[in-house]
Amino acid sequence: MQPEPTTAPPTATTNSPVPENDDSRKHGLRAHEPPVPVSPAIDDAGAGRVVSAEEQLALDEAFARSLQDSAEKPRPVNRLSPPSTPSPPAVNRVSEYEQASTPPVRRREGPGFEVIKKQRSPSDKRSPIQELPNALPDADEDAQDVRSEKRAFTRLTALASWRSEYIMRTRLLRSLGRGKPVQANASTNSSRSGQSHTAKPFVEYNAQLFTTINHLHATFGAGLNKKLPRLIHGADDVGIATSSDPATGKVDSWGLSDPQQFLQFAERFAGDTQYGLGPGDIVGVPNVMDVSQPYGMIHGEGSPGGMVYYRATEEMRGRFLLSSAMSVPELGIPRISFTNEAITAVWIAKSNTLPSLTEGLLGLLSGSSQGVLTAYSLGATSNGNTREHRFGRGQVTACWALSPGVPLIAIAVIPEHSLNRQAQNRIWAVVLNALGEVFYLTKFPKRPHVERGTRLDDEGLERMAWLTGRTTGVDGSYSPRSSWNGMCLSKEQVKAETREIEDFAARKPKDFRKACVGWDMRRKLEVDFAGDD
Repeated sequence: MQPEPTTAPPTATTNSPVPENDDSRKHGLRAHEPPVPVSPAIDDAGAGRVVSAEEQLALDEAFARSLQDSAEKPRPVNRLSPPSTPSPPAVNRVSEYEQASTPPVRRREGPGFEVIKKQRSPSDKRSPIQELPNALPDADEDAQDVRSEKRAFTRLTALASWRSEYIMRTRLLRSLGRGKPVQANASTNSSRSGQSHTAKPFVEYNAQLFTTINHLHATFGAGLNKKLPRLIHGADDVGIATSSDPATGKVDSWGLSDPQQFLQFAERFAGDTQYGLGPGDIVGVPNVMDVSQPYGMIHGEGSPGGMVYYRATEEMRGRFLLSSAMSVPELGIPRISFTNEAITAVWIAKSNTLPSLTEGLLGLLSGSSQGVLTAYSLGATSNGNTREHRFGRGQVTACWALSPGVPLIAIAVIPEHSLNRQAQNRIWAVVLNALGEVFYLTKFPKRPHVERGTRLDDEGLERMAWLTGRTTGVDGSYSPRSSWNGMCLSKEQVKAETREIEDFAARKPKDFRKACVGWDMRRKLEVDFAGDD
């Protein structure tokens, strides 16, 4: 007769050691439970053999020792049956031991990744992959820069796949990053001797300017006519510009034989404050300059009584350009004091686009401290279709009184204009004055008809320039300025307008600083001509 087994707590786990005096493990199964047959997989004597009590006791002791050894190692295990329960079959004990020594697998919540076909109409030719986002929409909600989900860029070749486009762009970026030099044309002697003539990544040479270079322009050809670059460099400190060939590192003779040099405002008017500050009686700025490799250089003296100096690329010496010196109120020509006028802004064409569209009328621009904008022609070099007008080199062609008495400090002209833009009334020139007022032009001026073969003197050229300026309107501030013919003003109205312009032009900077807010002649002008209306 077997004694009753002791009852063990139901919370016993494999981590607690098995007590040695447990009666349930010494005396086999309980009386009220039937014997469990052993699996044939562990029966070594064939089917139908039952394990004896001694063999069962040996198996239990071995299993208890293995559990004690595994309990000494700190690792998570699953809970086993309490000691009070009867010993399971051998197969169940082995599988239970393997599950206890294996970390639990966390089950996935929710369905896994599933591909669902989108319903599309047969006529839809769009690519489905283009609608996929490039990044998570809520990955960075606090970022100030929002990344576009659509990447668009210009192809570098006409018939290129995405793979070849990526390879070409990667090669170009790597070459740019390491400063890869261009391949120089190998000469006959070098090819015979087998020498390598890879060009250097940079070339240093003397520009023969003897002062700081602050103006630079280069040309690389246009269209299929690509060629090595040509440079023109200038220094507005002394008003000198030279040209060079970077392939050879040599400076041309152009500009070296011109003896004309200019003094700065601080040298001519020592002790006076620049930019119309201080007492505010005169306006003076550092000399201004602009250079163009195809057409030469233009220089403006920033002192009272200053003039515009122009030297073309075909000339070894330059010339001073005509300034306003007459007054005809009936025609809208105001009297501008030459002795108080300083040149504060200049511009020269960098390509043949604008001179060609205006039939050689516009190639040079200058702005003065009296608020007058003047245009000059490049002459025969600007365009071949100027036979009817026959403009001289540096000839004055148009004048506008934009802001009388307030200096024009910056001029911006679109580098590439077209007939299509002109038909849409797009902006092609922008001018800024010292008070922050902006003026812009959308139409080209038209020169009045002149009999062919008529020779005009300086006074006739200036008169024609003012009449040409009245053929187009200038949009800007409400200050008095030159009107245009489209306003249909009478002679008395034009005369009264001209008198008002002369009154404003005679005022000094201190008067405008007292009456207006925002006088600053050191402003910078940047124009995005592609973003206009």
